[in-house]
Amino acid sequence: MTRNSIMAANGIGSGARGAVERHACQGVDGSPPLALAVCHLCSIKKRSTARTPRSRRPAPAKTLLKSIECLDYPEFLDKHYEKIEPGIHKIHYTMTEYRAVIQDANLLLSSEKTLIDVDPPVVIVGDIHGQFNDLINMFLLIGRPPERRYLFLGDYVDRGMMSIECMMLLLAYKVCYPTSVYLLRGNHECARVNKKYGFWNECISHLGDQGETVWAMFQRCFNNMPVSALVATKILCMHGGLSPSLESLDDVRNTMKPVRNPFRGVINDMLWADPDMSILDWRTSTRGSGFAFGSHCTVSVGGGDPFTALTNTPRNRATRARIDIVSCQNSTPVADDNDSGACGAVARRHCRGRGWVNAIDAHCI
Repeated sequence: MTRNSIMAANGIGSGARGAVERHACQGVDGSPPLALAVCHLCSIKKRSTARTPRSRRPAPAKTLLKSIECLDYPEFLDKHYEKIEPGIHKIHYTMTEYRAVIQDANLLLSSEKTLIDVDPPVVIVGDIHGQFNDLINMFLLIGRPPERRYLFLGDYVDRGMMSIECMMLLLAYKVCYPTSVYLLRGNHECARVNKKYGFWNECISHLGDQGETVWAMFQRCFNNMPVSALVATKILCMHGGLSPSLESLDDVRNTMKPVRNPFRGVINDMLWADPDMSILDWRTSTRGSGFAFGSHCTVSVGGGDPFTALTNTPRNRATRARIDIVSCQNSTPVADDNDSGACGAVARRHCRGRGWVNAIDAHCI
């Protein structure tokens, strides 16, 4: 199979191929060229272990983009499940693993639109914030990719002490099962935010002299993440919420990536906006970025029916259980842990039908 056919099978068109080839001229961290870069596309080794039944470990997609260094992805994924216990237990990754996983994921993410379309059934997951144990427990209880399709609403890093492990696991799943794992960007996937709220410090303290290089590699990957997803044309998902500048979802679809550290505009608003049911329309957010929006705010989809504004669910643990979105009156945000008060936003178009979308909070598993 030729390189072009392999890249086409992963959803990367001819335009993106040119960008990929240009990207191959240097390492993902800005280092000198490494051996043949993206030109050596090859299959991932499949290895079974006695720890997990074969039926619980589906093989990765037969056709995968291969990075600078050959990486055994099944073995790499398995090592994240070797030590499942409370507390902080950092996982050691080599620089080869950092470069391989982050670059492979970056190539896939850069090929996706800023607004992506996702087919049901899908599990929608709110903020992770470095809570690696919660993430692992969620996969063990609900099912690992590709048994279940997942849509994550961003904020993978900061606050928690295992943000690196969360990102490496999710990016590896994205590489192996690109149509079973979708990763949206949150406001904490912006360099100015995660340099202040914990991710930068985690990289430096855990990796020493190489910490800044790895942190910069992750930022390039974050800049290529989509910011919104449309599930079956009925459910609009994003980390924050709506923008007064957003007249149509085509405004998002047509936004070119990478989007580096947005400060204003539609993309920034969608990462930062908050629902506020005490108002009807818009007001400036008290957080200093984005807007608060009320129940009269809508956005249309290419001339179709508008989506209603997102509503806010009480932020207490009793309400943050597994939710059937279609049974909700308007929409349901997915909160993270008890203290942070952040929400992932899910809005649906008014429709009739069975509930085939679940929204969950990884912290209540």
